[in-house]
Amino acid sequence: MTRVKFLTLALILVLTASFSQAAPASAAGFVSSASVRTLAFGGLLGDLLAFLSDLGGLISSLLGGESKDGNGGGAGPQLSSLPPSAIIVPLSGAGAVGRFFRVPDRYPGANYAKSRKVCPMYYIADQWVDYEVIDAGGGEKLERWGTVVLRRPDPQIIWPIGRETDEWLTAHAHYHRSSSGGGHWEYRRKLPEHWNIRYGELTFLIRPTNFKHTGLFPEQAVNWSWIMDKIRDAGRPVRLLNLFAYTGGATVAAASAGAEVVHVDAAKGMVQWAKENAALSGLADRPIRYITDDVFKFVQREQRRGRKYDAIVMDPPSYGRGPNGEMWKLETSLYPFLESCLPILSDEPLFVLINAYTTGLSPAVLNNLLKMTIGRKFGGTIRCGEIGLPITRSGLVLPCGILGRWEAS
Repeated sequence: MTRVKFLTLALILVLTASFSQAAPASAAGFVSSASVRTLAFGGLLGDLLAFLSDLGGLISSLLGGESKDGNGGGAGPQLSSLPPSAIIVPLSGAGAVGRFFRVPDRYPGANYAKSRKVCPMYYIADQWVDYEVIDAGGGEKLERWGTVVLRRPDPQIIWPIGRETDEWLTAHAHYHRSSSGGGHWEYRRKLPEHWNIRYGELTFLIRPTNFKHTGLFPEQAVNWSWIMDKIRDAGRPVRLLNLFAYTGGATVAAASAGAEVVHVDAAKGMVQWAKENAALSGLADRPIRYITDDVFKFVQREQRRGRKYDAIVMDPPSYGRGPNGEMWKLETSLYPFLESCLPILSDEPLFVLINAYTTGLSPAVLNNLLKMTIGRKFGGTIRCGEIGLPITRSGLVLPCGILGRWEAS
């Protein structure tokens, strides 16, 4: 370690004379020294110490020095000690794992990511042909649904519009929120009452509703593809329960892959819409049961009946009411609901998938809930992260909620 100390001292003498206020640039995909400096220091001293900490660890790694965990490689501050802002996550190139992205090693030889499992950051729904987020900014998104362009508000979009082009002004319809709640559509061009779009072999009916939605959440395509792959690769019959099932995106995906599906939602209109989507996808004759019911009560009845499922998909709302006024609040209801699902899973379940759109809810929360319930009983693997849609014009990613996946090992 003598050579390391010598080099570090030499660097201090040089850098104190020339070090600027700006933080040293970090290579994309590495821990940011600029973020490290904010932990306890500020300004010039913080920049200098953060830089030397990184460089000292790198030199130690290259010279074969011992690491604090005894595994070889670089020492330095542990990943758990850094704030989230200290992590730069690449959206392409090194670090990509399938369709999601892991926090990469801080530098070659580092051991930070080896000592713990890190949740993937993004699952990007980038395989659409009939759907596109053209642009986003100023609290709104400009979307293409087939040949129809819609302009809708989105609370996640807190950055400005780069440039409001003619496409923004000539969208077929623009949804305006009301200051008193709700909102209305402004139709600028002739628009059909409803139309269809396709995702691979699946077809969905699109219909603008009075509460801004269209009957489909296109970011869920990352889950439809995953569900179909899991069922087709299972090598056995699969019975799937889709809870808070909405218009049945996961239902038609599972049925198209050969699963027997039970579709449950408290809204009768959404259940009927799901039937239409199944018919449009050529799945009207598949083994799908459609049930309008409070999902919590339905699961309790399935327990008493002794029915079992190999897979469960759920897309719970932040708040909701059942057909008879039953209250649902995700923060207080999700954990006991997951507990109630344990008895209806088969002896060898295939997977459990949770989607959530609650603002401020971390993917790590879903990881913890799955670990404490499904994982505690069945072991298996848990993956969690954010779901996103690519924005064509800017190359940014539009965040669209979070997911947690448990699957059998």
